[in-house]
Amino acid sequence: MHIIKVNIYGQKDKIMPVGCSSKKCSCNLCSSKEGCSDCNSAASRNTVRDLYNKLSDFLNTTDLAKYVEINFIELNYKNINYDKSMNSDEISRVVDVIERGFEPPITVIDGIIRYCGGISNVLVYKDVKELLS
Repeated sequence: MHIIKVNIYGQKDKIMPVGCSSKKCSCNLCSSKEGCSDCNSAASRNTVRDLYNKLSDFLNTTDLAKYVEINFIELNYKNINYDKSMNSDEISRVVDVIERGFEPPITVIDGIIRYCGGISNVLVYKDVKELLS
């Protein structure tokens, strides 16, 4: 088996809402539009760095730990333009996705852009598992 590389592109200090457990929510993260205060509480938000660390910790506790290399690539306009001028294929594709309106964080697994706008432990795990089988 080969090592599967998981790259997360994002801004580490960006606040990411993670939803709430309420059935009455207006944050657009839940299906109900009735309103809730849980989504705006500090307990329901994480930074991209927090989500990345949770993914890394999660993957390191699974059966895939020795087959996964996970990296975080900080996005800012200076390094995007610099890397883009270096013709890095993956960076160029990530920049293109962002320029088309998709929100970081961007998850790239084994060179394929898989997810935009969040980090899902379960989906990344399933994709890596599938690639290894």
